[in-house]
Amino acid sequence: MKYLAPCCSGEQTVSFAFTEPETGSDPKMLKTRLEKQADGTYKLNGVKRFISNAGYDGPCVLFALQKDEESGKDLVTGLVIDKFCEGYSISSPWEKIGYRGSEVYDIFLDDVKVTEDQILGKPGDGFTQLLGTTAYGKLGFTAVFVGTALGAADIALKYCQEKLHRGKSITKFPTTQLRLSTMLTYAHTAELLLLEAADYCDHNHFAGDDIPTMRAVQARTAQAKGYAAETATKVATMAVNAMGAYGVCDEYQAERFLRDAAVAPNIEGSGDIQYLIHGMYVAANGNTN
Repeated sequence: MKYLAPCCSGEQTVSFAFTEPETGSDPKMLKTRLEKQADGTYKLNGVKRFISNAGYDGPCVLFALQKDEESGKDLVTGLVIDKFCEGYSISSPWEKIGYRGSEVYDIFLDDVKVTEDQILGKPGDGFTQLLGTTAYGKLGFTAVFVGTALGAADIALKYCQEKLHRGKSITKFPTTQLRLSTMLTYAHTAELLLLEAADYCDHNHFAGDDIPTMRAVQARTAQAKGYAAETATKVATMAVNAMGAYGVCDEYQAERFLRDAAVAPNIEGSGDIQYLIHGMYVAANGNTN
């Protein structure tokens, strides 16, 4: 209630901080460290990269390495801090090719004080938390990419219906019809993959220690995310080309969809990694249908 209520009401904005300068997919490569102090509190130090909403007040869910006192091994621990607490600072927003309405920052953590009640679950639970969170998180981004593809196709269709050649719409040309059909086929296929993955998630909830179900959910959402990101790029490119010189002009918006689509394969896990996640699951468990 402390964190969710003000975020849901819009008073605060939450951030999720995993990615670092040296890693974007592998928790074992984390450099941010959580170290226990003699008084029972912790100190948090490190740098997080490309973190959405880091410049707005609210909680920040972070993942850091923590040395296990018994085994001496490094474990991933999840925790939550208040942004702009002592020791928290940020860079200027990164300039991106697309999705410019969503600002991303570097976060600098310099001896941030963390208490026991700020740790999510138990020390060392972070890896499982990451798997579960990103398994579901891919659905949200998949929906964005499907929307990008459908939006680009809609703009191209409207343009082609209104653009005249010798008094008739250019939709009379078979090449235009072929391009429109291809764009919508790609976009609707991505949409169906998204809906199928979402339906599977609705019917296959998992607790933190239910790794088999978590992996099955992860495989489906990764497949949907990988395909939707790839599709957004294909469809947006086709939309720009369908509109000729107008497609590259700001006024007609198709170029904006193309810039946004260029980001899609590179956030919430790269496109290639998503196919590998799905492929490894299929290879080990058979078809995911």
